[in-house]
Amino acid sequence: MDTVKNNRDLLEIKYKDKITVHPKINRKIVSYQENKKDLVYSWFNYKEGFSESLISILVKDSNLNDINKILDPFAGSGTTLFASQNLGIESIGIELLPIGKFIFEIRDIANNFNEFNELEDVIAHFENLDYDEIRIDSKYSFKHLKITENAFSKTNEEKLNKSLTYIENSDFSCEIKKILKFTVFSILEEISFTSKDGQCLRWDSRSGKGKSDKQKNYIGEFHFTFINKLKKIKDDLEVYRYKFPFNGNSTPEYIEGTSFEELPSISEGSVDLIITSPPYLNRYDYTRTYALELAFLGITEDEIRKLRQEILSSNVENRSKKEYIKDLYSNDLSQCEKIISIVENIDALKEVISILNEYKDQKKLNNNGIIRMIEFYFWEHAFIIYEMYRVLKKGGVIYYVNDNVRYAGEVIPVDLILSEIASQIGFEVMNIYTLKSRKGNSSQQMGMYGKETLRKCIYKWKK
Repeated sequence: MDTVKNNRDLLEIKYKDKITVHPKINRKIVSYQENKKDLVYSWFNYKEGFSESLISILVKDSNLNDINKILDPFAGSGTTLFASQNLGIESIGIELLPIGKFIFEIRDIANNFNEFNELEDVIAHFENLDYDEIRIDSKYSFKHLKITENAFSKTNEEKLNKSLTYIENSDFSCEIKKILKFTVFSILEEISFTSKDGQCLRWDSRSGKGKSDKQKNYIGEFHFTFINKLKKIKDDLEVYRYKFPFNGNSTPEYIEGTSFEELPSISEGSVDLIITSPPYLNRYDYTRTYALELAFLGITEDEIRKLRQEILSSNVENRSKKEYIKDLYSNDLSQCEKIISIVENIDALKEVISILNEYKDQKKLNNNGIIRMIEFYFWEHAFIIYEMYRVLKKGGVIYYVNDNVRYAGEVIPVDLILSEIASQIGFEVMNIYTLKSRKGNSSQQMGMYGKETLRKCIYKWKK
């Protein structure tokens, strides 16, 4: 399908000399894959993030002589924050999803943990636990969301709830209780009929949900899986404390909330370096992908719906935040209008929207909400970029990890559009680092429109 791409081509030409391969950055480093080998990050498969080693590479690449504070406005499980701590640098993170905060707290416990003998005793105790003697207290049991119903076999769910009851009623220390609950949290997918699959949860046919007749290769039995994971965590903690004795650096500041509201509360010119990765423009709904974990943390249906709308728009269910954001800037309407004007006058973006609207009229889009999602994504991003510019010191640098995407055969050059917005806000676009091997398309896109490789990038902007 050939379409006119004049404005995107012009943007490509404008930033052609900025697009370069970084020799030390590969797909494993810019994704969670490298963290699978990490003693602590390997405890939970949090795919929405990058590796800790990336932080060291980017800190060096920044060429900043004196870095006092690093910010991550999409902090996830805190990779940027703990990597900064290991480098002796103060850091601040902002994250909306509660699972990020929960994982962050466990990582913080790992930095200071010394109750190894007690944990050894607890493991021995759980190995011989008689589940028949435990009565489930509904106050502590797993509270299902509609999307998670029937996620576990009857036996696994019973043992899960009995374990939670036992943990809460025990006299274990607060830290050990948290480790025990995290251990349960970390095996939820493994003991369930579900698996994470990008935009949603994929269901095993034995659950009675979904239309697929496929089955997971393995569903863990609760007790066996729990004990094995707890032993791994205990062993890893011992090695971790030996390899990384607590260095006395202060605990990073982790703010649970949305960057739309929390970034404006950070002082102007107070940050030296920003390293982050926002939600990609890929239609993923993290409130569905991590539904089991959110339910475990007690998040209700209403709270799920609220989280879904508060996140940076990246799925077709997101509603407009325009009035909400305008209200946040009610005391600075002129600046608000300036930011809106920038994003609404990006010709490459207008071109994409125009073409997709034509496809919509021709019924060639598989979901008409894609157009709205793309508009919202860049509109909201303009305010995030403005706030990052405001909080950076002069000479400060941003590293922004993101992917380009493709809809209805049309490539959305996310890297170029966001860099153009950043440039008009005041940043100098230093580099758009890309990988030697680019990412492919979904099988649906390739089947209908052919293969076109997409850039996975790290943008480097300087104030």
